[in-house]
Amino acid sequence: MNAAFAQDDVLKMPAVQDQMSKLYADARYTFVPTTNGLTRKAELSFTVNVKGTADPITSSGAWASDFRRVQHGDTAIVHTHPFGRDPRPSDCDNAAAVKLGIPIYELSRYALWVAMPDGTSHKVADVQWQHGRLVLK
Repeated sequence: MNAAFAQDDVLKMPAVQDQMSKLYADARYTFVPTTNGLTRKAELSFTVNVKGTADPITSSGAWASDFRRVQHGDTAIVHTHPFGRDPRPSDCDNAAAVKLGIPIYELSRYALWVAMPDGTSHKVADVQWQHGRLVLK
C-alpha cells in the first residue's frame, strides 16, 4: 500500500477535488428516492491515474453496480452509492480494493468512505453540497 493513501492524500489533489464535485453533482438525482418511492440504482465513477489526474466519469446506467476498467498505474477509484445503498464499502468494494491494491472511495449523499488495499475501511468525511461544490468535513 502506498503510504500517501493512508492519509487520503489523493483527495487533496485539485483535479480529484474538481472531479468529485462534478461526480456529486451528476449523481445528486440518485441520492434521493423517485417520486413513486423507487430507488435509482445508477452508480457513477472515475479513476485517478498515475499522473494524479482524474479520468472521465462513467455511469452504470440503471444497474446497481458500476463496471469500470482499471488501468495499470491507476491509484484510486471513486464511485457513488445511490439512495438505499449503505454508504459504507460493500463486501465487493473491499474485495476489489484488496485485489487491485488501490483505495476505493464510496461517495454517498452525506458521507465519503474508503475501502483500503489492506482490507480495512473507514469513514473519510461527512459530505455537504455548498455553493455548487462538494465540501468534505
